[in-house]
Amino acid sequence: MKYFFEKEFPCVLPAAFDVRRAERVITPALFGMARPIPRAGEDTLIIIGGAAPPALRDGEAVIETTPAGIAIRGRDYGATMRGLMTVLLNVRIDRKAEKLYRDCGTEILRPDIPFRGVHLCCFPETTREELCSYIRLAGLLRFTHIIVEFWGTLDLEIPGVPLAWPGAMTLAGAKAMFDEARAWGLEVIPMFNHLGHAAGARLSCGKHVVLDQAPHLAPLFRANGWEWDIENEKVRALLADIRRKMIEISGGGRYFHLGCDEAYSFGYGENRAAALAGFLTEIQDSPEMRGRRGIIWGDMLQLKQDYENEPRRYSFNVTDPAISGALRDKLDRRLIIADWQYHQPDGCWKSSAAFKSLGFDVICCPWDHDERLNVRSALRTAKALSLHGVLHTTWHTLDDGVPAFVYAGLASCTGDLSLIENHTRLRLLAAEIFRKVKPFAPYREAGFYRDQIHLK
Repeated sequence: MKYFFEKEFPCVLPAAFDVRRAERVITPALFGMARPIPRAGEDTLIIIGGAAPPALRDGEAVIETTPAGIAIRGRDYGATMRGLMTVLLNVRIDRKAEKLYRDCGTEILRPDIPFRGVHLCCFPETTREELCSYIRLAGLLRFTHIIVEFWGTLDLEIPGVPLAWPGAMTLAGAKAMFDEARAWGLEVIPMFNHLGHAAGARLSCGKHVVLDQAPHLAPLFRANGWEWDIENEKVRALLADIRRKMIEISGGGRYFHLGCDEAYSFGYGENRAAALAGFLTEIQDSPEMRGRRGIIWGDMLQLKQDYENEPRRYSFNVTDPAISGALRDKLDRRLIIADWQYHQPDGCWKSSAAFKSLGFDVICCPWDHDERLNVRSALRTAKALSLHGVLHTTWHTLDDGVPAFVYAGLASCTGDLSLIENHTRLRLLAAEIFRKVKPFAPYREAGFYRDQIHLK
């Protein structure tokens, strides 16, 4: 038996979703073949057609489909929206009747990995529409959390300290974007780099968002401008102000990503481990962090040489045992370690196992390397070790990385890792799913790339 979508169908949506979003969210996901006529209801229930409200069982959401309609009940608003996204991802086309349908039955969402995040970057070259389409994609793929790292592209309105290039996104603009993310069921994790990457730009480009515009602010930095001078009280006050602003625009949540990766002066032997550990504990105890846990990248916490004999490279940036040992011993265990390893296509990540053995909660962070096998190994590691979760990173390769993005979302939610085995099928599926969040796009905005070919 099946439920068929009429060209126009009644639906009850969570009040927090705002029914004005229904036309631009649901209709494109239904290929433009069916249009909702919405009204607002409770935040943990969605009714499509004439279905009866279901009882919530174990799992985060239940979806019941009958010939009369579809009903979704979630344990909270986010889970309810992920139930809706499950429906929108899995509608089928009856080609003779030219109607959409869903097979009748009951589906319970029970993801093996509860924390399923994606990390996006907003570079000066990133358009707002591109960024918003990736946020919508994250929502449709049923990620639970999203991070946007601004690379000199958010005007934080700090007098005298230019933390963004001219023309950057305003705080109000970012808040509106994050409000949309939350409407899709995502928890927004605010992020700002608190140690390395203080330049607000990629190391390879030689730019510095602050010092290229205000060179007299050099005393705020160390390591030729690459790191914040965290022992400077002005820097600590500045970063606290930034945290408050980022939390305000991101909305409620349980985390704050503090960065802290690639602080190369530590790797060169400047032992400030005690200062860094104390600084991070001070942040964790600060009023604005009440109810939140800090997340830090893990590359400064283990020795590079401990992994030299591994068949594939592990990414760590410290060679002095005194530094890595002090950091591991002194770091507050409330901090969550984001273990980024981009060259591990197989097996369980030894780095994540080591972090867990030290008493840290751990998030595996893959990228789109090794033909996306890196993503699969991260998911296997997170499940095998019962880790805190997975955070898929995208960096500067997102145009080519949309299939990996899609795979990370689908596989982390369903547990089905087999989609990686057919790269052509995955790329075609990724294109179809991307169209659901980026409909009616003009040529250069459609698809993954702005251009099909590059003429010299």
